Amino acid sequence: AAPGDILLLEQGDYTAQTGTITLDKSITIRGLLSYNKPLLGINFELIDGATDVSLIDLDLDGTATVQDVVRYTGIGNYNSLLVSGCNIHDFDRSFIAGNVTDAIVQSVTIENCIVTNVVTNGGDFFDFRNSDVLNVKISTSTFNNCAPGRDFIRMDAAGTSNGT
Repeated sequence: AAPGDILLLEQGDYTAQTGTITLDKSITIRGLLSYNKPLLGINFELIDGATDVSLIDLDLDGTATVQDVVRYTGIGNYNSLLVSGCNIHDFDRSFIAGNVTDAIVQSVTIENCIVTNVVTNGGDFFDFRNSDVLNVKISTSTFNNCAPGRDFIRMDAAGTSNGT
């Protein structure tokens, strides 16, 4: 796919393919129908170049030992992450995380999502320890059994933009 492309997935069960998808470009991955979402057994790793990423109308299932839903792992300047209309469930560690110094994310928006059983083994639910996220918007979403023993939102003052 080229930067800025939209990958449109039809309804169905895609869980035979599992693992981590590394994104190094701006892209939108979305389901064709909001009421019959494609079921995916994957998670996403964002590295430099994944400036604008949108995940829309997906059913993300982490039961295949997938730890995080989205994790920033590369140094870089990121503009936006949008997670909209998704059903997200059964992940072992974090919903969205970034722990790389010099990774700066301008905005993260979560809207119209249902997130269940992200149990935070070894990480917090929304976990930015060394990376920076400057704007967070969470709206019209439901969270059930998320971060049962950890922080729901952890944003440490340890990132590159600390103090600015």
